Amino acid sequence: MASQWGNNSLAPGASAGWFFARPNFPGFLPVLQVIPLTSSFTNNLWSTASDGYPYWNQLGVSTAWSQLSGDLTTVLYFMVVTNNSNNTVEYAFLESDSYGPGIVPPPAGLTGNVNYFLDASGSAITGLSATIEFSVDFVSSSNGYSFQLNGYSTEGPAITTEWQQFVIYASPSSTQLWARIDTWSGTALSDELNRIDVALAVLPSATIPAGYSFNITLTYTNDGTGTVTGANYTVIDKNGNNVGSASITIVGQTLRTTGLPATSANLAPLAALTFNIAGDYGGNDATLSSGAGTITCSADNFLTAVTNEPSYTDFDDGTAENANVTFGPLENTSSQQVSQSFAVVTSGSVPAIRRRPVGSRFLPAPDEHSIRRR
Repeated sequence: MASQWGNNSLAPGASAGWFFARPNFPGFLPVLQVIPLTSSFTNNLWSTASDGYPYWNQLGVSTAWSQLSGDLTTVLYFMVVTNNSNNTVEYAFLESDSYGPGIVPPPAGLTGNVNYFLDASGSAITGLSATIEFSVDFVSSSNGYSFQLNGYSTEGPAITTEWQQFVIYASPSSTQLWARIDTWSGTALSDELNRIDVALAVLPSATIPAGYSFNITLTYTNDGTGTVTGANYTVIDKNGNNVGSASITIVGQTLRTTGLPATSANLAPLAALTFNIAGDYGGNDATLSSGAGTITCSADNFLTAVTNEPSYTDFDDGTAENANVTFGPLENTSSQQVSQSFAVVTSGSVPAIRRRPVGSRFLPAPDEHSIRRR
């Protein structure tokens, strides 16, 4: 079944060029098309333009052509949409990609803030750790960047924390890396429980050098419930040296909802997670000019990649920050260690397709009350 997404418009006689970034994966077949959302109010019969481009009434779509990125990680598929009617036409994209047998169908986009979910079949995930390894210099041209491990709790009256964000981020052109935990009891900004920022490391420049790695490892209670108490963060340089570390504990932090210290009642286990690469905060879209590497998520449980957020989680939402980065496909297997490639996508002035999840929430900007030094 095809996915429909995007909402665009074209004036009479106008054309729009689009590109779609997809991982370079053997056997991948993109199925891309557009569907009109408004009538053209014409009744012309089939015609052929002087260049042999056929059209009928409304939208004409070129044959997709492609280009392989210099680092061989990404294929760009290009398409031109033309409005041959006498009226402005609204249209959306249809996509039904085929990744071949053994690959989990990816969510529409598989870029920035749209990635697979990893779950443990409804069980609380324990021993969760995410490592980001950079094989190509990572460079942001605008709006900094963030690496977000976004965790989802199960539904239930005893669960007061629905969404937990564990983040490493930097502001535009800054060499200062920050570690953050942001927890939420619901989808509204007023439901934000904790916003805790801790200085993590100082980079040699605003570029994350190839060979560096970041790690986020969650901490837990000792009662076997998988209840998350905080996280440890580490930055390792290309020579294996620890250039920065930080630890954040949730209990005792001031709750933004009440002004009181957080207690064990404000903790929760995770039933699923997704990993996103995006702008720094505030719903910002980062413009990245370089970067590639691997994200590896490890746990005590066997993790399985799924296309959509599991029904037994409670948040039904996602992060609003985004970036021009694409993620690799994942196999339909369960493992205690799941690795996924990522690569920055650039292509001249042609706009990238970006999709923000419906109802997504932005990562709030840091404030003086939440920032503390190591």
